[in-house]
Amino acid sequence: MIILEEGGSMKKEWLVKTLAIGIVVLFVGAGVVSAYDINLINEYKPLIIGNTLYVGGSGPGNYSTIQGAINDANPGDTVFVYDDSSPYHENILIDKSINLIGEEKNTTIIDGGYELSVIEITADKITISGFNIRRADFGIDGSTNYSTIYNTIIDCWQGGIFLLTSSKNVISDNQIINTHEVCIALFYDSKNNKIMGNSLKAGSEVAIYLVGRCNKNRIEKNSIENNIWYGIWVDWSFFNIIQKNNFLNNEVHSYFENASFNFWIDNYWDDWSSKKPRPINGIRYGYFSKNQRNWTTYDWRPAQEPYNIHS
Repeated sequence: MIILEEGGSMKKEWLVKTLAIGIVVLFVGAGVVSAYDINLINEYKPLIIGNTLYVGGSGPGNYSTIQGAINDANPGDTVFVYDDSSPYHENILIDKSINLIGEEKNTTIIDGGYELSVIEITADKITISGFNIRRADFGIDGSTNYSTIYNTIIDCWQGGIFLLTSSKNVISDNQIINTHEVCIALFYDSKNNKIMGNSLKAGSEVAIYLVGRCNKNRIEKNSIENNIWYGIWVDWSFFNIIQKNNFLNNEVHSYFENASFNFWIDNYWDDWSSKKPRPINGIRYGYFSKNQRNWTTYDWRPAQEPYNIHS
């Protein structure tokens, strides 16, 4: 992964312009945040509940593999996985709209055996909840819309959750540890997603990465700590709301590259005790050239105490 270094100081005229814009954002930001929140909530639609197929345990007719149950499931069905037969050594494909539910997310283990992905998703309206997902290049990856993801993900080399061209999903209450490169990444036109209430810590290069027109996402009340490069990196993505997160012990808490009109509001920064706006440094390119310049935006209302975030 190529990381661009920050450096240099802001020219006075750019600082004046940025501060003027920031004052406007401070007054209108709350209204914008509320409007986006209403739109996102109204667009999420639950799955139609169908039959339940059981994996593991001792019940008659229970499946011995998760993939076997998924293959036999119909859209709207639930595949419920007992922790009695854990760990499940599988690499799973979900290609239909189902609910995949583990009995308990600390004890219902799916071990990918260091293959490419533990769970690949290629359909919409999927729920994945209650699993301890571990030991692969990716914990969960693929493309999906209107899906929900709640799990523990440990020791996945490239990333915990990687979604491509995926919109209107909820990624919430996940605990992602030691994913080495990125905890949660959204790529290329992934819009109107919620990343909320996640614990993202220890050993990742970047905790949350948005790249390539990933617009109007909401990143709220996440605990982002002990990551070795960046807490949040926003790259060519716009109009995202980054609010009420804890930034703790990251090498660099936040960074952006050619990303404008993102709203950083009410975050807690362990390196900033002042009530004054907290600067967030990045780079932007010229309109008619590829020459880059240092740029600064601000969290205009930094929190004075860390938030209580459970996941």
